[in-house]
Amino acid sequence: MIKHDYGKLSSPFYEEKLKSGLNVIFIPKESKIHGAILYIPQGYYLHDETIANSKISYGCPYLLKEMILNDETKRKIEEKGCKVTSICKHSYTYYKFESLSSITDSINILLDRIRNLEISDDEVEKYKKIIISNIKESDVDIAKDNTLKNMFFNSPMKKGTRVKASDLKKIHLSEMKKFLYKYYSLKSMTLFISGNYTNKIVANSIKDLRFPVFPIVRSTELKFEEDYSSVVEKRDVIYLKETRSILTLGIKLDERKKLFEKFGELTFIFYEIVKDMIVENENFKKMLKESHSKLLDFDIIEGYEDTAFLLTFETEKFASLSNNLSTFLSSIEKNISTSFYTYIKNNYHYKCKKDLASPSLLLDDFARVYADNLPFTYVVRGVNNLSKADFNKMLSSLLSYPRSVTYLQKEGKAL
Repeated sequence: MIKHDYGKLSSPFYEEKLKSGLNVIFIPKESKIHGAILYIPQGYYLHDETIANSKISYGCPYLLKEMILNDETKRKIEEKGCKVTSICKHSYTYYKFESLSSITDSINILLDRIRNLEISDDEVEKYKKIIISNIKESDVDIAKDNTLKNMFFNSPMKKGTRVKASDLKKIHLSEMKKFLYKYYSLKSMTLFISGNYTNKIVANSIKDLRFPVFPIVRSTELKFEEDYSSVVEKRDVIYLKETRSILTLGIKLDERKKLFEKFGELTFIFYEIVKDMIVENENFKKMLKESHSKLLDFDIIEGYEDTAFLLTFETEKFASLSNNLSTFLSSIEKNISTSFYTYIKNNYHYKCKKDLASPSLLLDDFARVYADNLPFTYVVRGVNNLSKADFNKMLSSLLSYPRSVTYLQKEGKAL
């Protein structure tokens, strides 16, 4: 295994691409907790138009995840004394294991479920109904999804931040099987492992894992033309019978390729601290107070070539918030002092050091930035080395990109 060590973080890690195609990342930690993540490089944002001639629907990765980690599989794993959770984001899906004892048997239970998954019409329809019955749509969800719909012309980002009933109803049996064959194959998956192990122990444990072997399938890349210089709608108002007064501001960044050509890896390092640089700013807090507003969410959503920033507020004074927010963003660079910049970076470094001491938290961090093809410790070192001048340059670029605003208001109430 190849050893990597970035900065003075006391968290070296090892990486190896096995002959089978499986990528393994091992982060040794002196801890009683043993952890692992089975990482699938596909989430909501679809990369494929078709797999083996089957069109892939939005929501397919999520439905498959729910079918794999069903209640029975979760129960079997928990009987081994292991906690298991799963998550599906725009760029990835993963299954996370945490235990005070060996996790090999627990991972095998999930792998057996994947390998023997019954994808019949009846099973697919059963899980569709279960998920649909549990879908709860909040006013924040509506505001964010509408903003994304109004920002992008053709990108999968238009679909929003979550799976809806209308998405699930379109999914059919054939695409589920073919999606499973492509993205749950050894060549696609990455296994993250952390705990009080040695390289030899990890290597022997991997030999004991029963990974599935699926037929090789061909796919056709999803291609679309997106205009990154503008948005579909700059301003939209939605009235609902029951809702808080919500404002969501969306900023549509340039395509990833151009961002990388302009800023390189600093693009992804910048994302790590930009939220805190904005929301912890005293002028931002003052702006919220004067506008009688509250920040509900700050999302940085990445999907393949697309990135969007969403700031969602609860407010009773739309005009005041809009004007004050615009004024704040236009002058934010001037309001980031050297001491404040250092303070935010130090806080970030302190939080990361705490995360890196925990096999559970560091696995989340490693998986989160893995979609950008960067190791987490490399990103942390990058933040430490990021100059205020470079940060401000990227922030200025961010704030120059097109925006879209959604106002969510109760019916019968004036905007």
